[in-house]
Amino acid sequence: MKQIRYFIFSILVCGFTHLQAVDYATEIQPIFNNNGCTGCHGGSGGLILTSYENLMLGNSNNGPVVTAGNGAGSFIIQKLLGTATGAQMPSGGSPLNEAVISLLETWINEGALEEETADIGKEDFLPTKLILRPIYPNPFNPSATIS
Repeated sequence: MKQIRYFIFSILVCGFTHLQAVDYATEIQPIFNNNGCTGCHGGSGGLILTSYENLMLGNSNNGPVVTAGNGAGSFIIQKLLGTATGAQMPSGGSPLNEAVISLLETWINEGALEEETADIGKEDFLPTKLILRPIYPNPFNPSATIS
């Protein structure tokens, strides 16, 4: 019985830790700032990566740079991975590591929002109390209900 409680608790904790949305200001914009992206894409014309508004206005010869809800289909992800036509970004530098690109892709898949739509954090989803009621019917065969 104790093992079942630990198992269910670990599933809850692991599952709920992924509910926090990626934050543009603290997680995405620093990627552009810290990896030299704004050095080339920080001025006039083309893609400007100095702010959320500029990123979302960004356009390429292949259409919008960010397609909200479609990370893999977004041109910026394809350029970072080197799967789009032309040079892989960042140009002349080392490719970004997979974790950074994955974070950016997750943000796009979540809707590419500037701010979270609700003031809900990971801690709001963690259960404060876990109650495991008896399994029924007991003994069970071939199924049982756990509530």
